[in-house]
Amino acid sequence: MKERNLYLRYLFSLERKPIRLGLRNISILCSLLGNPQLSYKTIHIAGTNGKGSTVAMISSILKEAGFRAGMNTSPHLYDFRERIQVNGKKITEKELIKGIKKVKELIEAHRENNKKFRPSFFEVVTAIAFEYFRKKKVDYAVFEVGMGGRLDATNVINPEVAVITTIGLEHQRHLGNTIQKIAFEKAGIIKENSLVVTAEEKKEVLSVFRKKCSEKKARLFEVKKLCKYKIKKFNLMEQEFSAVIKGKNYPSIRIPLLGEHEAINACTSILAVQLLKEKINEKAIRNGLKEVDWPGRFEVKKKNPLVVFDVTHNPHGANASRKTLIEFRKRFNLRKLIMVIGISKDKNLKEIASILFPLADRIIISKSSHHRAMDTDRIEREARKYMKEVKVIPDVNKAINHALNSASINDFVFVTGSIYLLGETKGKIPKKGI
Repeated sequence: MKERNLYLRYLFSLERKPIRLGLRNISILCSLLGNPQLSYKTIHIAGTNGKGSTVAMISSILKEAGFRAGMNTSPHLYDFRERIQVNGKKITEKELIKGIKKVKELIEAHRENNKKFRPSFFEVVTAIAFEYFRKKKVDYAVFEVGMGGRLDATNVINPEVAVITTIGLEHQRHLGNTIQKIAFEKAGIIKENSLVVTAEEKKEVLSVFRKKCSEKKARLFEVKKLCKYKIKKFNLMEQEFSAVIKGKNYPSIRIPLLGEHEAINACTSILAVQLLKEKINEKAIRNGLKEVDWPGRFEVKKKNPLVVFDVTHNPHGANASRKTLIEFRKRFNLRKLIMVIGISKDKNLKEIASILFPLADRIIISKSSHHRAMDTDRIEREARKYMKEVKVIPDVNKAINHALNSASINDFVFVTGSIYLLGETKGKIPKKGI
């Protein structure tokens, strides 16, 4: 127990250090480990929104097709071990501690001759994932880019397929203040003679991707051109759609993730696995998508009143949530929308507020305990521009409980904002009376 706490404290002590993008540290770490990231096939996923869903979908399809599939995502929602999984099973705590210990010892040994060698939290976690997947003898590992792409620690892999979902303004301090600059950073995952899939539709972004693919002699596959889909029906637990993807007909695909954006992510995932040098049949694709597990993304947690958890951390994602919210209220004849929200301090509060707050009848502002959480008074000032009925309850579980106590059976409680806020619920609805 003492050793466990020592290594976990070491890992999380790195989290508060400044972000330093670049491949130098991770390249040294990989070399010290014997380049484990080159011992299995990989798929690389970048983008502003939809990355995590796409990683989860592709991983689930590969598992159903009989492959041993690693999955590396960030950040986590409820449990740090979610970040590193094989065939849907999280890394054990014992294996995690072993991984931290091994990487820590390598770092300390190397630092004896190179005092400037200080890998970041994300670089250490990425190295642990690389090594764990080698140890577990995965056939494929699917990696989600942490930030950007070009200088992200995951960008030392040589993927079978690179996927770039959709692009919006995010992390401008690190990636640039225009959509083209951000697209350039995302396009950094495109390698020589590679296969690239994108769900992006904006002309100014596509031009960046097309130019990069031309330079790298890579082939670009655009979801908009190669995929046609039609949502057939949806309920509170799943949606069903038909699709024609790169000439192949899929008459019925069911996914337990709601919203049109998730149907697009599913089409993107199918197109990506179609490009692999593997025979992945339709049954594996359908079953993989049906069984995908990606919590906290427009996830229905309770009925009567309806309670939905949804990670919404940027304007791009807020627009997707807004569209699904409007459709839900109309489809299920919901009355008042009670919004519980808390976001990180580096996010675009004004734009997120302009997209989501006009939909609410009541807003309850909360705050996670994470060091990146935005102060409630900032959010409150913005919320009061849209309505008078605003309440501040910093503890998220108490905030949700207050929302439940004030909701009628036909109302809609929407818990949204940062992944850290939703993470503090542990995925559970608090009992009334707390």
